[in-house]
Amino acid sequence: YNNLNLKISSNGPYLFFRDEMTSKEMEAHFDGEYISRFKLINMAVTSYHVVDDSLLAGNNVVSGDTILIDFQEGNINRIRVLGGALGEFNPEGNNTQIDTTVLYGGEYIDYHIDEQLTFLSTSAYMEYQDTRLSAGKIISNWETNIMDAFLVNDEYPTIQTKGEAPMRGNNMVFDLVAKHGRIFKGRTSFDNGIYHGKEVFRDDPNVFHVNQSKYTSCDLDNPHFYLGSRKMKLLPKDQVVAKPLWLHIYDIPIIGLPIAVFPNKGGSRHSGWIMPSFDSYKSIGTGFRNFGYYWAPNEYMDEKILVNFFDEEGIHISSYFKYKKSNGPKWYNFQYYGNLAGTFKRRLNDSDEIINLSNDQNVREDQRLTWNHNQQLDPTQRLAIKYEFVSNKDAYQNSQEVDLQN
Repeated sequence: YNNLNLKISSNGPYLFFRDEMTSKEMEAHFDGEYISRFKLINMAVTSYHVVDDSLLAGNNVVSGDTILIDFQEGNINRIRVLGGALGEFNPEGNNTQIDTTVLYGGEYIDYHIDEQLTFLSTSAYMEYQDTRLSAGKIISNWETNIMDAFLVNDEYPTIQTKGEAPMRGNNMVFDLVAKHGRIFKGRTSFDNGIYHGKEVFRDDPNVFHVNQSKYTSCDLDNPHFYLGSRKMKLLPKDQVVAKPLWLHIYDIPIIGLPIAVFPNKGGSRHSGWIMPSFDSYKSIGTGFRNFGYYWAPNEYMDEKILVNFFDEEGIHISSYFKYKKSNGPKWYNFQYYGNLAGTFKRRLNDSDEIINLSNDQNVREDQRLTWNHNQQLDPTQRLAIKYEFVSNKDAYQNSQEVDLQN
């Protein structure tokens, strides 16, 4: 043990405290009359008090297979924990910015007491309130509450707040108290999509700013396709703002918008982007399927627009709009319902050069429009409308059917 006289408040009296060390085996080393090192072996535990200019900042308890404690002039100045290290810091009142217990661990922990630095290595983690930071290596500065996390042996720095998707990167700087941070080569998942960023800055628990960002459903570190933007702002469970926004295939920009704002709400039915699937075929080349947008302004209507594109075939755009109006909560109370579907195809004809897609002589166009409408006029009569329009350069068909049924 080590005896201390500390204050709980700056104008309060000195009180007696004791640092304690326990283990199954102990070794003590002396430098003259002073102890220089304690070695605790097997089920080692230390409980020591963190001091800031004679003021008690809190109590720190740590355990591990082996603990080495170094002393300088009778005071602890370094603690190293080897094997299965676990720690718990309990702050004292208002004497520190940290207001709740901090849990941490790793295979190796190295405390530099005078410098207020802690080094955690191998399966390192730190938990505070509802936030968990993990990495191959973490350096904690207890004077500034800044955590630096590093990628070591495929253990990526990862930050996760309860109820949110984890965010990882190659390197991370995080303020444990303010919960602000910066992530380099960051990656996270929201609403079935994956966001990549050269640099991610978090200035609020629910706001992320991403530089050189990518959004994709491809789970590769270098995705085949993605929506890319120089600057993107993510508000989880709310929206994403990107400017500009480009669809990339193999890092080649295909379609762009100067600015895009779209919802980012998981769970319930909502509007949002639909990410494509990437394919390559001998017959139609390389491209993507089902890139589009789903629009759901309310529970009575929605629309889905999808685009397929292959560099040796052409482009295919489809739209499907549904609507309904209800008189009551039951399924049979709908006053009317229906759908309007349309497709547009512009395909290469006798050519496999995509540059010819803009030349009318080298393409074939097809359009199709269908409308289905059902309406209950009264208990005995129902109106059903079926309309179809089909057109191409070789044939034209225009058919219409209207039924009034008793």
